[in-house]
Amino acid sequence: MATNRKSRSKRHEKIEIENHQEEIKTYPLNLSNEEIIHLRDLMSILLPPDGILTLSQSLANSTNRSMLETKIWVKLTDLCKSVGIPTDDAAPDFAIGMTGMPTLTVYQLQSNETTEK
Repeated sequence: MATNRKSRSKRHEKIEIENHQEEIKTYPLNLSNEEIIHLRDLMSILLPPDGILTLSQSLANSTNRSMLETKIWVKLTDLCKSVGIPTDDAAPDFAIGMTGMPTLTVYQLQSNETTEK
């Protein structure tokens, strides 16, 4: 019976996921070639020190939206390919790097209501 419950539960989860996907509202976004290229490049900016992660992937990881970032990237690369915009190795690479000494400052993150003496 435990196996039957698990399989029923998995079927129920699959139906819930399918129903949830049907409820997701999407919006049209009309973009020019230059705008598509800008988004492609923006999502491809490599982070130091080793360039393994993009800025977009890092943001997605820190906000628990990795699957969402992947879906957006797939949609964007499909769009690029459909209109003849280069992707993958044919597209330029961009990376974040230092070009000089960083400017640092100290600031208070949270106000403390208690007065220090």
